[in-house]
Amino acid sequence: MSNEIKVTVIIPCFNAASTLPRLLGNLLNQTLDGMEIILVDDCSSDNTVQVMQDARAQFGDRVIILQNEKNSGPGVSRNRGIEQAHGEYIGFVDADDIVDVTMYEKLYDAAVKIDADIADCAYMKDEKEGPLLQFSKEFCGNLTWGRKSGLISLGGYHATKIFRRELLLDHDIRFSDGYQLEDLTFLAESIYFAEKAVGVPELLYIYTQSDSSLSHIRKPYTYIQSVAAAMAFLFEKMSTLLHYDKVQEAVEYIETEICKDALFMARTLETPVDSQMRQLLLGVHTAIVRIPFSENRYIREKIPPDEITIFS
Repeated sequence: MSNEIKVTVIIPCFNAASTLPRLLGNLLNQTLDGMEIILVDDCSSDNTVQVMQDARAQFGDRVIILQNEKNSGPGVSRNRGIEQAHGEYIGFVDADDIVDVTMYEKLYDAAVKIDADIADCAYMKDEKEGPLLQFSKEFCGNLTWGRKSGLISLGGYHATKIFRRELLLDHDIRFSDGYQLEDLTFLAESIYFAEKAVGVPELLYIYTQSDSSLSHIRKPYTYIQSVAAAMAFLFEKMSTLLHYDKVQEAVEYIETEICKDALFMARTLETPVDSQMRQLLLGVHTAIVRIPFSENRYIREKIPPDEITIFS
C-alpha cells in the first residue's frame, strides 16, 4: 500500500461538522492520483464523526478515521496521523480552511522534480495582504545554512506544505502537544534537517479565522501561557542540535517576535495578571535568547526599535 500512496493528508478535527464537508469535497477530488486522507477526531460533540464516516463509506480505503480517547489538541492529532501515514509525502490541513483541487498535484510534482524534502505553495490569510509564499525562489533548491536560517526566520504555515515522510520519521519531527503555536518547532526542525526545498508560486490555500484561531482574544491568559510554553519547547528542541549556531539568529528572532506580540497583549489586559504574564514571558525570553538584539540581523531588520522597547 505504501508504494501506491504519493501524498497523505492529515486533518485534525474538533467540532468541524459545518466546514469539513467543503474541505473533503476538494481533497477527495484532487487532481493527484494516489492520495490518502487521515481524519483524526478530537472528541467532537457535534456530527463531525458522522461526516467522517460518510466520507469513508463513499471513498473506502482512501479515507482513514482515527479517534482520540480524550481531547488532546491539534498537535497530538497530527502526530497520530504521522504514525499511520503511508504516503511518500505528508501534508496537513485544518478542517475549516480551503484548498485548491490542484494543490497536491502541483506540490508533489514540484517536489519530485528536484527530489525536495519540502514543497510549499502560496496562501492567503488576509485579503488586504494578498497571497504569501514562504519558500520563495531565493530560498529554494539546495538548502545551505544561510537559506535554512532565512526560511526559519520567515515562520510560515505548515498547512501550505508537504513534507517527505522519511524526513519526519528519521529525525523524529513532531508537533508539540499545545493548543497554540504547536507547529512552531515542527517547522523549524523540518527546515533544519531538509536538504532541498521548492516553492510553487500559486495561491492554493486559503486560511480562515476559526473559533480556535481567535482563542487568543477570548482567552488571553491561556494564550500567553501557551506562548511561553511554545518558546521554551522551541529552544529545548533546537538548542541541542549539532549545528544550532548556524540557525541561532533565526530561532532567537522567532522567539523574540512571538514574545513581543504576547507582551503587547499582556499590556492591554490592564489587570493585576498583566504583570504576572509579563514576568512569565520575560523570564522565558531571558533564559533562552543569548544574542544581543543589536547583533541579531533579523531583529535589526524586522522589528522596529519602538517595538523592541516592550522588553525594557
